Amino acid sequence: MMRQAPLFRLFRLKIKPTKRAAFLAAGQHNLQQSIATEAGTLAMYTGHTDNAGTDNVVLEVYRDAASYNVHANSPQFKAFKQLAAQTVVSQTLTTLRPQVLMEQGPALKATEQPRECIRLAEYTVATAQLTSFRAAVLATNSQIMAMKQGLVANYWGQVSDDLQRWLQVTIFKDSATEQQVAQDQQFQKQFVSDYGQPKLTVIHPDGLVNQGLLAFKA
Repeated sequence: MMRQAPLFRLFRLKIKPTKRAAFLAAGQHNLQQSIATEAGTLAMYTGHTDNAGTDNVVLEVYRDAASYNVHANSPQFKAFKQLAAQTVVSQTLTTLRPQVLMEQGPALKATEQPRECIRLAEYTVATAQLTSFRAAVLATNSQIMAMKQGLVANYWGQVSDDLQRWLQVTIFKDSATEQQVAQDQQFQKQFVSDYGQPKLTVIHPDGLVNQGLLAFKA
């Protein structure tokens, strides 16, 4: 179990439609090289939420600030940043306080036509419910992680500058597993009953890499 809270960040990038192929290639190279050469880069996931692939999401986990600095100064990231300067038309960054970060299975290196499915759930929690919500997160995480088949990762983070906002990122081995879990898990239905329906976004993956078996609880 990891003791020190890692860096956990989510980017939303809007890109020029004509630059999609170049953006994808540069991003996949960045992921492949970073996970292979940077021990402190724990996970990087990229995907899009629209059919054209212009609305992109990037999720990153680094062991610490020093590890991020290694990545930021790497040749592959500098190449990606140079391409992004010509491609990205708008960008937002959400910095998260990691609450639960759990992975199953071996290291993930899916950078060409990945079959995995990423689901992003965004909750807004009343201040009076924050303590019970965190307890529920820990309880549901235990049940989710008990699903040995089909689960790649389950991450929970609290938005650093708005502690009432919580994000859950769940990665399944494929869309069929994601749909089955969404329909069949009674504990998820109870969670929604207690805390409201989250804003759900399906992220279609473009590249997914991690070091494998990350385990952290705040």
